Amino acid sequence: MSELKDLRSFLTLLEERGQLAHVEKEVDPKHEIAAVMLRSALADGPALFFKNVKGHKLPAVANIGASRLRMAWALGQDMSTVREEYRRRLENPLPPTLDGQGICQQVITEQVDLAGLPIITAHEHDVGPYITAGVVIARHPTTGVYNLSLHRTYPKGKNRAVIFMSPNGDLWAYYNAYGKTTMPVAIAIGLHPSFLLAAAVKFPISVDEYAIVGSLREQAVQLVKCKTIDLEVPASAEIVLEGEITPGELDWEGPFGEYPGYYGGGTLQPTQSPVVNFKAMTTRKDPIYQTLITGPTLGHESAHFSSLAKEGLVFSAAKGVCDFVSAVNITLSRYIAVIQVRRGFVPGDIGLIMTAAFSRMDYLKHVIVVDDDVDIDSYADVFWAISTRMDPTKDLYIIPKQRMTSLDPSTPGVCDKVGMDATIPIGKEAGFIRTRIPGYENINLDDYIKKLT
Repeated sequence: MSELKDLRSFLTLLEERGQLAHVEKEVDPKHEIAAVMLRSALADGPALFFKNVKGHKLPAVANIGASRLRMAWALGQDMSTVREEYRRRLENPLPPTLDGQGICQQVITEQVDLAGLPIITAHEHDVGPYITAGVVIARHPTTGVYNLSLHRTYPKGKNRAVIFMSPNGDLWAYYNAYGKTTMPVAIAIGLHPSFLLAAAVKFPISVDEYAIVGSLREQAVQLVKCKTIDLEVPASAEIVLEGEITPGELDWEGPFGEYPGYYGGGTLQPTQSPVVNFKAMTTRKDPIYQTLITGPTLGHESAHFSSLAKEGLVFSAAKGVCDFVSAVNITLSRYIAVIQVRRGFVPGDIGLIMTAAFSRMDYLKHVIVVDDDVDIDSYADVFWAISTRMDPTKDLYIIPKQRMTSLDPSTPGVCDKVGMDATIPIGKEAGFIRTRIPGYENINLDDYIKKLT
């Protein structure tokens, strides 16, 4: 069998490629770790291995996916191929297999104490430490389909935590499907990035997301049965929390700094959310805790996981209505999609593309369609196309009363959405030839200008 693709194998790869830094200095889990994470990621720094977390015996790893390059490596790709390869792999789900004994169960603890984990507090007004990189695992009570998702989880006691669920999310739908029956859930911490890539996006509720993870890493996920609840979890996880959500049991959590760059849905007031009561914690003998921070910039790891995952789904939806769609970039705010098209589309195609994208992804608030001479990864190039190729009178589309994520502070869960046609008008191509200077790409300034000393 091929080498197991787990967190440790990926850390080894990063180390070999000079993309893992070992932080020896003692660091405080309250604010300091998050500050180092943000500073490092914004400087295009490596993944971070914090060996000495104040008040804790366990190390913490962070920023493993805080760059598109490292996300590409997680799929065995480079920057130029990762988008296309991600989409291709989604077309070939690979069902999981059941392992008799997983290394995630080398140590079994029934007296759970969440305080033993180096859970970080990130933002100024966060109510306290939150589990952020834990993949929440649930199984639908009637279909048996497994869902993987990421949810902020706030410890409130040794074996108890409050978990936020978006009303538009699959976990909330699962919770409602259980009705008056207790829902078993597990939180797996310390996983290969492919798990977070699958958990960061909402696939159709009929899709088993363990099979998505298998397809992404081209290796079936090995599962092991939980010790105290009726669920199967990744055998390779560093830490697994086994728990149950009792219907109707709610408690307060928040505020918490969310991915739009604001607190919660735009309020510092706490929110009542479901409670998870943990029955056991299983770990490796020497577990590594994994964490991430959320926000709208290149410095926030969650933005990289979410954007890459959503690009594949929006591309498939847009390509399904117009074969001239060539690429998609979900900007780091997650609310804007830039969709690239080749020439050859006909009148009406742009509207179909926009509608398909909005229908596939609730998160989107703006869709910008550009030609294939525009670099969709360059904000400057995209805004140049908007400013020089778009006539607001006829190229601005307003689609009213669309569903929107509850964490967007500017909307009440429903809003009008905006489409922008920033493509060259059909038949007018001759008037939009971009100015270029021949030989520009080959100029080395060191050949012309002496360095100042």
